[in-house]
Amino acid sequence: MELVHGSTPEELAAQMEAAEADLVLFNEMPCGPWLASQQDFEIEAARSSVQLHEELLARLAARRRGSALLTRPRLGRQRLVNEAVLVREGTVHAFHAKSRLPEEAGFYEQSWFEAQPMLAQTATFEDMRLGALICTELMFTELACQLARNGCNVIVAPRCTGGADNWLIAGRMAALASGCYVLSSNRSGHAPDGQRFGGGGFIIAPGGEVLAVTTPQQPVVSVTIDLNLVRAAQADYPCYLTLAPELAPGTVAN
Repeated sequence: MELVHGSTPEELAAQMEAAEADLVLFNEMPCGPWLASQQDFEIEAARSSVQLHEELLARLAARRRGSALLTRPRLGRQRLVNEAVLVREGTVHAFHAKSRLPEEAGFYEQSWFEAQPMLAQTATFEDMRLGALICTELMFTELACQLARNGCNVIVAPRCTGGADNWLIAGRMAALASGCYVLSSNRSGHAPDGQRFGGGGFIIAPGGEVLAVTTPQQPVVSVTIDLNLVRAAQADYPCYLTLAPELAPGTVAN
């Protein structure tokens, strides 16, 4: 799903309703302003973003059908933690927190967030094992392989980025190396301070084929996940090499 910058919980819940999908992927911290546009950490802005996302999660959890994936901010020891959650059957399951944080103009994430260890945790949805690579994490192919070693067959990548070209390359490489489906959602539009978000969400098949890309004219795209394709890709080149048990598996959370 491609979401307009600064969306409210009400708008996002309505888009979830309109999608009519079993599982909807939102972008990285979809509610309200993108906090990391400014370098100076502001506790009141942080608390406001936490509150907005908790309101969204409550609205999504109250739905009778459909599940959602997104990231939310939560208060850490000194700053925020950017956390991936699965909203399913009235409950919110946190299963991953962002480990790679940039620090540059428009993306001062080290100033706002606390980096967390990469544990390759996953969550279960129906017969799928879901793993998350939040935005910058998608650039590190070894993280995708680590998730696949832990049984992941679908990788979700919520983003808040500018242009989409490099991210599409990163998504294809993650799918090629891991044998997983890779799904990504991104913000679009302009922030009041002039920062531009590039949209360009995508769905990539195991092996790297691009199945769909979002546009302003088509902000929602969907696909039926075929786990047989994952099993075939993970048994084929290069996955039989990249998925060799070189790293100790992390904790798996259901």
